[in-house]
Amino acid sequence: MGGVIFTDVGYLWQDKQELKNLHTKDLKNSVGLGLRLNIFILETYPLTLGLDWAKCTDSKKSRWHFYIGPTFYLDVAFGVAKRR
Repeated sequence: MGGVIFTDVGYLWQDKQELKNLHTKDLKNSVGLGLRLNIFILETYPLTLGLDWAKCTDSKKSRWHFYIGPTFYLDVAFGVAKRR
C-alpha cells in the first residue's frame, strides 16, 4: 500500500473565443491526498486500486474519487526500466 499527495490546476471553456480572454485568476486549483493498493490479477497483470480526496482551494467543496486501472510506473514510461 502506498500514498500520494497531489495538486491539480485546470480551466474549462465552451468555445474557442473564451480562450482569448484567459487569465490566471480564472484557473481552478485543488489539492489532495490518496491511497494506492497495487495488486495482481492471476499473478500476472498489475492493477492499481486508488482512493483520492481532493479539496478546492477557492471554496469549501471537496470530492472523493475511486480509481481502478492499470499500474503506471514512471520508469517504464520514460524508458529507464531495469535490465534483467
